[in-house]
Amino acid sequence: LSVTATGSITDDGDGQAAGDDINVAGVTSLTATGEFGDILLNDIFNNFESDAGAGEPTDNVNATATSLTLTDIDAISLGDIDLSGDLRVRAGGSIVDNGTGTGDGDSIDVVGATSLVAESSFDDDIVLDNALNDFGSTVTASGVDITLVDKNSIQLGDIDALGTLSVTATGSITDDGDGQAAGDDINVAGVTSLTATGEFGDILLDDEFNDFDSDAQASPTEPVIASGNNITLNDVDAIILGSIQADGSVTVTTASSVELESSAQIQATNADVTFGLDGSD
Repeated sequence: LSVTATGSITDDGDGQAAGDDINVAGVTSLTATGEFGDILLNDIFNNFESDAGAGEPTDNVNATATSLTLTDIDAISLGDIDLSGDLRVRAGGSIVDNGTGTGDGDSIDVVGATSLVAESSFDDDIVLDNALNDFGSTVTASGVDITLVDKNSIQLGDIDALGTLSVTATGSITDDGDGQAAGDDINVAGVTSLTATGEFGDILLDDEFNDFDSDAQASPTEPVIASGNNITLNDVDAIILGSIQADGSVTVTTASSVELESSAQIQATNADVTFGLDGSD
């Protein structure tokens, strides 16, 4: 399917029953230009690469627009996405990218906010791991295992991972929660892996409602593993640390306890390591 418009591209499905939806067996290419160049394809029965079913799709959706909204009844694969506005993807299966990561094409470039929801219940992961992806503003995501890669810095909004969270950035990894109320925080049931490289590679996840190993309040078993310059972590209850490698300082604050895996190593180049309870050292 190839659609080009000087204006918006929308669907008219009411989402109440199958019919009036979009079913594409192969690659989908969408281009919307001009002042009103948004793409809004949000019928819940849309199916991009309809032959894939519950398996991981390989035929991409490629899109150039201001803002892009996509809904897929099962899994969806994103290819070359170029947006000057926001990206919203909701799928009844996994959300993946299939870019090569070797050139400027076949990557996800979003100037605005990104919202990702893989809303089924089992192996519906979010895997956007192209090395050239660039999320320009806050990324919110809900799924089982969540993997995000950004060629620059990345800002995390409301993250709900029923499994693991892996974030890699050539720049900083931060959260945008204001710490005033639950929401816009990071909740991870499994292992959290954070890698920030480069001159500005700090990790700053200091929302007081963040919850790493969110299934365990008193005795966490799923560690946070982190590598960066200065590393700051905050947890609403207890936290367990795996390997922590910092070129600068390490600051960890919880409302309960800070534990270490038996094989964990905490390395801070400037020897500034601070563990705090309720904000106190």
